[in-house]
Amino acid sequence: MDKNCLLELRAYIKERLIVDNRLEEKKKRFRLCSLKDEKDVQRTAHKAESDKVFVSDNVVEADTEFLAPACYQTCVPVQTKPLKLKDRLKNLDESFSMSILRIIDERGFSDVDIYKRAEVSKQVFSKLRSQVNYKPQKNTAISLCLALCLNIDEAEKLLKKAGYALSDASVSDIVVRFCFEREIFDLTQVNELLAYEGQSMLTNYG
Repeated sequence: MDKNCLLELRAYIKERLIVDNRLEEKKKRFRLCSLKDEKDVQRTAHKAESDKVFVSDNVVEADTEFLAPACYQTCVPVQTKPLKLKDRLKNLDESFSMSILRIIDERGFSDVDIYKRAEVSKQVFSKLRSQVNYKPQKNTAISLCLALCLNIDEAEKLLKKAGYALSDASVSDIVVRFCFEREIFDLTQVNELLAYEGQSMLTNYG
């Protein structure tokens, strides 16, 4: 593997992980802000109760306007009619296996080309052909995306159909993202980069 590529990968991982750390810090600050707003709401509600003026047996509200903090007001959920399960099932997206087979046909690949390049067994690939809702293991799904030479947007969209995502909290996923963005589709090279970073290589059966 080219030395410059390895150095670029190391810098890329460092950059992505720093971004992830900043996101975690923002989430932490948001949680603290939410906790503070909740306490403010409780204190304001308690004050509103104490401002009630009781006359004989009747309760007369004082001219004290109660307003929740702006952050709390924007969090009030909008009541919408939930979709019935039957309606949701009618609008299912194209499944992972259906998408794989469609892309193979659209780009003029053969089944043999793809399962050899992805290094998956014939048994696994036959499941893609015979089972509409078949979902392989994550690494197998990634290998198939690499074999199809997808760009990063296409790969993430396809992985999502199988219930997976590339996370900036995972060095392995960052290496995979790097390969898609640099158009490194050869599985041997991808595995070399994963090994260089001390990560497990992509599995081929699942």
